[in-house]
Amino acid sequence: MIKKLESAVLNAIPDPFTWCEIPDGGVYLPVNWPRLDVPSFYMSKYLITYEQFQVFVDAKGGFASSRWRKQFEVTRKAKLYDQAFTYTENLPRENVTWYDAVAFCLWLSDKTGYDILLPTEWEWQWAARGPELRKYPWGDEYIAGYANINEQNNDVGPNYLGKTSPVGAYEHDRSPFGVMDMCGNVREWCLNESKSPTRTELDRDKARVCRGGCWDGSLKEAQPEMRLSTDQVWFSDLLGFRVALHLPSQ
Repeated sequence: MIKKLESAVLNAIPDPFTWCEIPDGGVYLPVNWPRLDVPSFYMSKYLITYEQFQVFVDAKGGFASSRWRKQFEVTRKAKLYDQAFTYTENLPRENVTWYDAVAFCLWLSDKTGYDILLPTEWEWQWAARGPELRKYPWGDEYIAGYANINEQNNDVGPNYLGKTSPVGAYEHDRSPFGVMDMCGNVREWCLNESKSPTRTELDRDKARVCRGGCWDGSLKEAQPEMRLSTDQVWFSDLLGFRVALHLPSQ
């Protein structure tokens, strides 16, 4: 099944693209909410890259089309923000708003015939920590050089790249289910609202959740349970996204 899914996506956007199968589970969000069940789903192993997003930008009926924004309560005219770091070797696409990340997902869903959207934060957290509830994707202790963060910020290591890195380049920044770059590189948009976490409707102008560490972030921000509330129109060279896929119930 995974090969079939990957083939469908690769017909629309280029490598690298691999799905990781995430089994059933459950999490407690750090906002005093009850336990949330996480049905099985697929998550992209890598962050969406500049090259992949550019296919959407260049496509006829792609980024510039209002079709992918019709579900938004307030119609958002497409505005493409420049990539901060020059594209080389599959750098993640950053400087992208929540609206534009969702528009990419809707376009990709149309191209592949599968239900593809941003992950919810509970899906993201489960994929990052797994059943062992790891503090970091690889374990409970931070190890210098394992992720693209600003280690000098908290004196936890000598490393500070000062920019994004090719997706998957930090081989140890791998979740229990094989998902890469969940501790560092760029923060990631999630589907749901921050103040009402279980609300995932697209047609609401409400701040959304971002998860994960980033190349200029601290050690605390790199922990998978940390969450940020971010306006949907915000964009930053610290912020990108990955996608999730849900198969119909059998």
